[in-house]
Amino acid sequence: MSVTVRDARPRDRDIIVSFLLALNVHEYALRSDRDTTLAGAAAHLRSLEEDIRHSRGFVLVGEIAKEPAGFLIGIEEIEPGQFVVKDQRAFGCITDIYVAESKRCQGLSRAMIDEACHRFKEMGLKRVLVTGLASNPSATGTYPALGFEPLYNTYEKRLDT
Repeated sequence: MSVTVRDARPRDRDIIVSFLLALNVHEYALRSDRDTTLAGAAAHLRSLEEDIRHSRGFVLVGEIAKEPAGFLIGIEEIEPGQFVVKDQRAFGCITDIYVAESKRCQGLSRAMIDEACHRFKEMGLKRVLVTGLASNPSATGTYPALGFEPLYNTYEKRLDT
């Protein structure tokens, strides 16, 4: 099957919201703090669109056999403070990526990430960060296989238990 990656179009909005909802439902099984409502997914997309407006960001749609099967959101972020050298403070950030469960293992994640990395490089950025839940084997297995290396460890301690 042919895999293609393109810029999102206005008519893709509903499918992207449905993908965000599916992502949250998937992650809810790993972390019960995910909002699994359609309204929550739509609100999250609005928030991401606002981030895109304030950065050099983009929304990609991945297709298999000309049908939307996933999405990726990339934005430019800037490290706060002075601890990172100036020419590397700006970086590409893949905030969200999702491939429909029935369309996985066909190269779509790789194709979308490769396109995002190409765009970030064209922007003059020297690095790309992507985050995933430590308890999500899809993420923890895929990202290293695509050349990403661990950078930070973030730990959480629940105070409400």
